[in-house]
Amino acid sequence: KKVQDKKERLSIYADSLVNLSFKGITLGKSFIKTINNAENKKDIYNVVIESDNEGGKSATCAALLVLPDVSEEEEVRLKIASFQDTITSFIIISDKYETRNRIMNLYKSKYNEEYSEIETDYDNWGDKKRRSWSESNIWTFKNQSLRLSCFKTEQRENYVKDARMRSPKNRYGVRYTNYFNKVVIIYSDLKQLEKVNEYDALREVELAIKREKERAIQVRKDSIERVENEKRISQQDF
Repeated sequence: KKVQDKKERLSIYADSLVNLSFKGITLGKSFIKTINNAENKKDIYNVVIESDNEGGKSATCAALLVLPDVSEEEEVRLKIASFQDTITSFIIISDKYETRNRIMNLYKSKYNEEYSEIETDYDNWGDKKRRSWSESNIWTFKNQSLRLSCFKTEQRENYVKDARMRSPKNRYGVRYTNYFNKVVIIYSDLKQLEKVNEYDALREVELAIKREKERAIQVRKDSIERVENEKRISQQDF
């Protein structure tokens, strides 16, 4: 029954169209116009815009987040991505330990935690003493999604559990300690990301064709040089 109820709740969001935004940064809107408007209104500041090799643009900036039961606003970092002047996704990052739970609870309350999927991701231990892991709430709508993640580092260390015991298994134990890293909130436009993936796939095909043409030209060039060299060898006096 609980599993069925969960599926029904998730399906309600999955059939809903939304326009997710933060401080005037709205998914699916014009990148340049949106950034300029938000900066002029002082919703964001310290803006740095960069261009990639494909003609796309991204921006990093800062903004103030209002939290419950806190008098001062908290500064968070933003990273905004675009494709063909359309905002495809943006990320909000906070590494302040004192407000981590307030930020998590703020989003869980607004978007309703019961309508989210829970995802936990652990790195393998291997021979390491530390590993990274994260726990996420994911709200998936018909056209966009929101991912709220808390990243931590887990450390393990051996300690003497019972000094009276001779057997290592009974004498020693393993202690695990978790350290907070950051809260990351990812806003994504699913339709726009599909276009990005289609473009990347097309670019990969075009690059593969280009590489094959270059290889064919080089093979022909090597073949001509080999024939010319063989001809010179046969004509020389020795």
